Amino acid sequence: MPASSALPAPVESRRVGARAALPPGVEIRPRRMHFDFEGTAKYWFDGEPFLTRFVEGLSMLFPEGERFFVEAVQHYRSSITDPELLTQIQAFAAQEGTHGAEHHKYNVRVAGKKAKAYEYLAGMLREDPTLSPLSRLAATVALEHFTAMLASEFLENPIYANRMDPKHAELWLWHAVEETEHKAVAFDVYRAVGGGYFRRSVMMWRMTFGLIFSSAYLMGDLLWQDRKDLTAADAWSFVKFGFVSPGFFRNIVPSWLDYFRPGFHPWQKDNSNLIAAWKAAHPSPRG
Repeated sequence: MPASSALPAPVESRRVGARAALPPGVEIRPRRMHFDFEGTAKYWFDGEPFLTRFVEGLSMLFPEGERFFVEAVQHYRSSITDPELLTQIQAFAAQEGTHGAEHHKYNVRVAGKKAKAYEYLAGMLREDPTLSPLSRLAATVALEHFTAMLASEFLENPIYANRMDPKHAELWLWHAVEETEHKAVAFDVYRAVGGGYFRRSVMMWRMTFGLIFSSAYLMGDLLWQDRKDLTAADAWSFVKFGFVSPGFFRNIVPSWLDYFRPGFHPWQKDNSNLIAAWKAAHPSPRG
């Protein structure tokens, strides 16, 4: 469906009626999942240490990051009058809470007692006294766009999941689907309470640098335990994966740039077909 017929006028300061309708068939709802990683290889991402530790490092950011998102959105709950958006906020919080819990269990399996320290890197954002409530929401909007970009690239290209151990792929596919379902909730709340273009653009730059630094630090620290096994070929394989073929990082750049359009809305890219495909493979009650 063309964006012009599916979305309201792109005026970011609108307080009422700023929510865009979800595409047909999309429902934001939490799912109870169970993941068992017993018996999987140490380097479960195609036998590649850099790829494996990169994804595990991302996981370390989720428990505290998801709490930050929920707190930032819930702060404005009393200001929202749209009943459908209120329902979406509740479902968003439930999904993010489940993500945080599952990733914490995953992180403990990966890093043991160090998991809490790794997770605190994202927790520092929750404790930042320089961020006003609206800036916290703008940061959430930016980081939710990041998770949506990563999720879309992951779901659109089966090569990624196919290179993972199936048990690990199941976790990341589920997370990607739910991030896609609720990708516009924080944005719609931000717009409904009067959040503007300049703030959300500045926060995207700030969150981009923060995310790159955090991800690189966590991957590097996790790789330190593997230092005796690493080779230059392992490093090159990671660079090639990200920037050459399949080009995971290169492929998300257009979506990152799209965020800076004044009339941007997350559902202008309707990728609900990716949700439908996953749900067809995971019928109720799990999917």
